[in-house]
Amino acid sequence: EGLMEKDRIVVAKGLQNYFVRCIQIDYFAKQRMKIDIDPSKPVSAIVADILCAAYTRPDQPTGIVAQHLVGAKLELRFPNLDIGRDKANAADQQTNRQGDFQLGSTAFHVTVSPMQKLVARALENIREGYRPVMLVPYDKVQFATGLFESEGLDSRVGVQSIESFVGTNIEEMGEFSSSSIRECIARLVRRYNERIYYCETDKSLMVEEPEWMIGIVGEWDASKRCYALISSSECDAGD
Repeated sequence: EGLMEKDRIVVAKGLQNYFVRCIQIDYFAKQRMKIDIDPSKPVSAIVADILCAAYTRPDQPTGIVAQHLVGAKLELRFPNLDIGRDKANAADQQTNRQGDFQLGSTAFHVTVSPMQKLVARALENIREGYRPVMLVPYDKVQFATGLFESEGLDSRVGVQSIESFVGTNIEEMGEFSSSSIRECIARLVRRYNERIYYCETDKSLMVEEPEWMIGIVGEWDASKRCYALISSSECDAGD
């Protein structure tokens, strides 16, 4: 009341946009990410599909998804090491680690938007005697590499794409056999879902598991509010 016609239109559009966003957020809060997980594709391409699905959501939780994909891969690859399960936005200082993940003397940093502050983190790692490795999306590798080249750190800092870091290792664990890689993909996605379930409040970041995958890793055990135990044939390195 008392508003000019053009002002009422602006307010109405603002309210409309607000309620549309609320509906979108509420919708995604009740869903799981739906990805066509085709085990015949390179695993790096499957990882890229999952990251793309996160990026296209209104809330764009790509960083969270990327970190837990890397964490899931590391858990499978190094089953006897403490990989760490934390909320994706937990600071390194809060976790007492040199990066998002720390294995031996190597600090892994997972980011989908590499910025100048990564140089400071790398320098801190180096001063503390750690080997920094930056994991970024494939299309950000060149930019991230340039950041460290401009500071003369290109020989001290590793830069890899998230897609290849996860994908190549999963295929190696599957011994480059189609049937074994299929099993390893199933276990990667299940382990990722477990990490989301236990670490994050937003369960919609979990990936919807197709029937062929459930046939390998088992059904969700709702009564125990956790995933069913993975069988002894789990795709872990060294088993």
